Amino acid sequence: MSSRRKFIKKIAAVGATVPFISNIKAKENNNKGPIIICSRGNEWGEKVLKPGWDILSNNGGLLNAVEKSANVTELDPSDTSVGYGGLPNEDGIVQLDASIMYGPTHNCGSVGALEGIKTPCSVARLVMERTDHIHIMGKGAQDFARAHGFKIENLLTEKSRKIWLRWKENISDKDDWFPPKNNDYDKKRTTGTINVLAVDSNNDVIGYLICRLERKTGFHKGPYTVVNFISMGVDKEYRRWGIGKALVKHLISEVKKRPNLEYIYGNVRGTNIAARALYKRMGFSEKKIGTYEDDDDE
Repeated sequence: MSSRRKFIKKIAAVGATVPFISNIKAKENNNKGPIIICSRGNEWGEKVLKPGWDILSNNGGLLNAVEKSANVTELDPSDTSVGYGGLPNEDGIVQLDASIMYGPTHNCGSVGALEGIKTPCSVARLVMERTDHIHIMGKGAQDFARAHGFKIENLLTEKSRKIWLRWKENISDKDDWFPPKNNDYDKKRTTGTINVLAVDSNNDVIGYLICRLERKTGFHKGPYTVVNFISMGVDKEYRRWGIGKALVKHLISEVKKRPNLEYIYGNVRGTNIAARALYKRMGFSEKKIGTYEDDDDE
């Protein structure tokens, strides 16, 4: 049995942005997998995770489960964060990114600035399994997807176009774009990404941390980066071992390497006293006390 100090040292080296998967048995844990989680609240979480859970609960493959769950959000035009109906770039063109990793082998694949493909997660998986590359982007990624039978389609929905147009027409009062007099826009704007993490019945998940890098541009300064600390969880059997602290500490050390880092921010439920105390000890300060729009988000 590993000592607590050796155990923390081993897991801290794994990295804070992936789930901790280990066969080290510090305690007997009867809560065997499979497990699948995503970075959405109850409204989206159930429908995102159902296809993945159906696969895992029938002894299906991990990658199949993760891919099919990610595809749910990618294929839904009502969500403007990723996939079909995702918000476009400055020129009004939808460009998508995706990455996938298989934990047991650390094999991975990703695509960037992919245009015209509704399910970039599926293309990223093919990059991992059918090439010797880790990342393909732009036209090369689209050509690769087309070669594997993916259909090139217009991903810009009317909803996303109007959200983009609102941004374009209101970004500056010194250009040639003006908003309409009646201010007729769809104002709800969903941004971000979808994270799906899973483990099969042969492993234990100890903890995980999910964050998102956001690149912004200020009027009085150039581009800068902020980090959105989305979610963190530690299995009840392993709490008070310093795992949460190790995750946050590793996250901070990694994101500090990013150029022009402005700040790290996130949300925590007001009743989660332990988490609030941890973040304060790590140097975070509370800026606003409020409630979540979705009470099921952690």
